[in-house]
Formats: sequence, structure tokens, C-alpha cells
Amino acid sequence: MLVATLSLAACGSTPAPAPTASATAHPFRSCPSAPSGMIDRVDFFAWHGASYLAVPDGVGRDLRESDLGAPFTTVRCTLVDHLYSPDFDQMQDGNAAFLGAGTVVYRVRGYAATFRLAAHNLGRIVLYEVDGNPAARTGADLLDVRGRVAAIVIESDDAGGVHPLATIADPARVDRLVDMLLASPVSQASTAGHDRPAWRLALQLRDGTVVDRAYSATAASSRAGSWPRASSATRSRPPWPQPSPRR
Repeated sequence: MLVATLSLAACGSTPAPAPTASATAHPFRSCPSAPSGMIDRVDFFAWHGASYLAVPDGVGRDLRESDLGAPFTTVRCTLVDHLYSPDFDQMQDGNAAFLGAGTVVYRVRGYAATFRLAAHNLGRIVLYEVDGNPAARTGADLLDVRGRVAAIVIESDDAGGVHPLATIADPARVDRLVDMLLASPVSQASTAGHDRPAWRLALQLRDGTVVDRAYSATAASSRAGSWPRASSATRSRPPWPQPSPRR
């Protein structure tokens, strides 16, 4: 089975604590006032040492107002408004690439805040999923999907685009494979210099949303959320630029 031996990837340490509005893993300093250069940014939000990436358009259904839970926190600094400074901690609590300062970030109803958050931006609700968490140790510390997956779609990802190859829909088999993924150890390493992943796995959740991750059997390590231990990962279609390195 393709996914029978997969292990997830993110930062390995101790089990992930639930992020809270009082978390101070990266204490906030003011936005950079003496920038020194430009950087291409991905749509991310940072909190409690974890980074969350926006789910691209077309991956699963759009969120509705009814999907929003309680307010979680607010954005403190909008990085796209500032030139890149190597002395500025990009991963400070409340930093976002594109969400405006003061934007309310919400929990997603029914999901752990360590997995999903959401915010309004440009007239729509943007879903953010965890990309990396230094406190994560197993897949379950990152992905709150146990009992939620209706099917697993295996996709090819090449220059011609993303194409479905096979779908696993048998409930018992889906649950067994998801259990393997959630029990798998996690580790995180840079994927710079690795080839574009050739495969993707999409978890189709029962609520119509989708958790989509890249899979490569050739790279030495992977970003958070990619399925195997030996993999590299991007989370978008087409691949996103790498986020700013953590300090």
C-alpha cells in the first residue's frame, strides 16, 4: 500500500501544546522600521512558534461564517507592508504576511487551533492550516483529522498540473491509514534544493474541506504536513516560495 509506511514531517520535540491567546513563545516587538531588502512572501500567520499557511483557492470548499468559532487573537504586524529585515523575527506571535494589523483570527469550529485557524481577508474567509510547529512530535499533534476523513485521493503533480490517480474510499481502510499517519513521528528540515514533489495526497474530509499535502520519495526531509519521513513538501498549486527562515 502506498501510504502504509508513511511518516509525517514537522519539527520533532515534545507533544504540541494547544496555542492560546496568552502564548509568548516569540514575544512581539514592533514591526521593522529599518528594512534592508525585499522578500517574496507566502500567505502565513504565526502564533506560539507555529506557522500556518493559507489553503489555496480550489482545495476543498470555501469556509462559511458558520464555520468560524470563537475569536482566537488578532494580527499585530502585516509583513507585506514592510521591506525584509534580517534582524526582525518573522515568526513573532501575531505576525502575518497579508492579513491587516488588527484583523481578528478565529478558531475553526470543531477543529483544534493547533491545526486550523481562519480570518477574513479581501471579502472572503481564508482557512489557515498549520505548516510547522516546533512542539509537534507526531502527526496527531499537527492534523486534527481523526474520524473526519471520508476518502484519500492519490494525485500526480508535474509540469502538466495535478491529476488524480486513485481514490481510497473504503471506510475501514481510510481509518486505518489515517491512524498510521497520525501515529507517525514528525521531523522538519529545509527542502531547499530538492526536486518538486511528484505526488500529492489529499484527505477529503466529511465536512467538504480538504487537507492536501505533497509527497516525494527522493528528498531527504520535509516541511510540516507532508506525509513521509523521506519527502519534501509544498502545500499549494503550483508550489509556493519557501517561508522566511526562522531565527
